[in-house]
Amino acid sequence: MRFAAREIRGVKRGIKWGIPFYGAEGKGWFVSCGVISGAVKVTFFQGASLRPPLPLGKGKQLRGLDLRDIAEFDHAPLAAWVRQAAKLPGYGS
Repeated sequence: MRFAAREIRGVKRGIKWGIPFYGAEGKGWFVSCGVISGAVKVTFFQGASLRPPLPLGKGKQLRGLDLRDIAEFDHAPLAAWVRQAAKLPGYGS
């Protein structure tokens, strides 16, 4: 998720429950990622508000995706989701 630092000026990084979390000052954590079952799982805490919609969902707001082959993944939508998510109230805000 190094691209989060490229997309968001002053992005904060922390580790919670052994998983990297990324946030914006005063807004809380907006995305997390971790390797689980052979995939990089990217979870947006206000993901239901992001456009275009993310493929995986859980609960009212959590949305994300599983990246199984990063070489074939189009980074443009992920960068757009990160920029959108950083503007929303995040987890722990």
